[in-house]
Amino acid sequence: VLQSAEVMKNAVAYLEPHMEKTDEAGKGTIVLATVRGDVHDIGKNLVDIILSNNGYNVVNLGIKQPVSAILDAAAEHRADVIGMSGLLVKSTVIMKENLEELNQRGLAADYPVILGGAALTRAYVEQDLHELYAGEVRYARDAFEGLRLMDALIGIKRGVPGAKLPDLKQRRVPTRTSAVTEDTVEEGTVRSDVAVDNPVPTPPFWGTRVIKGIGLKDYASWLDEGALFKGQWGLKQARTGTGPSYEELAETEGRPRLR
Repeated sequence: VLQSAEVMKNAVAYLEPHMEKTDEAGKGTIVLATVRGDVHDIGKNLVDIILSNNGYNVVNLGIKQPVSAILDAAAEHRADVIGMSGLLVKSTVIMKENLEELNQRGLAADYPVILGGAALTRAYVEQDLHELYAGEVRYARDAFEGLRLMDALIGIKRGVPGAKLPDLKQRRVPTRTSAVTEDTVEEGTVRSDVAVDNPVPTPPFWGTRVIKGIGLKDYASWLDEGALFKGQWGLKQARTGTGPSYEELAETEGRPRLR
């Protein structure tokens, strides 16, 4: 799919100088980015190609983009829409924080937002995030739905007759078909002798607390040596198989450095 879309993009770029320009302002501009902490961009790049092939100006910022970079690009390029993508579950949290940031900056009314990615669901975007965001936010299941949403958003902004967004998807709530009945004890049965009057302990406090001043030595023994030495400090045997083994590196470099 990506290869065929790239062929189409190159063909459009070749033919574009020979086409008649019917709209000097262009169809519209969208800033696309994979959110902070996420490196997945195949879907986002496909959205870029599809929108570009259909006449939109796409500013593709790439991966791991903080909200500040997204907003700076949106202001610089006078974007009509912001598109954010992510594959990881934590990216859904980042998207929520980004929408909150737009609310705090008073930019929600200026930038409709299209969200996409495998970890998202339509109900989460169009119910939970829609209630949170002071502007318009929609879910694009794939690149072609992103194109339809972009057409609708630009049409609404420019006052095109009949332009409108699709209805929001309501979350499905299972209905209870039978009435709840109280438990009854049949005659002739005996309940087990499990005590039901055990006192419930009161927790020392509710909510969360931040505790400072804990020494590193008090929790260093809980660290995962493999994750620390290999993942963070890069201690691993050379691919050629020569040189010290991981265990030797851990003993001569990792543990002394940790101590």
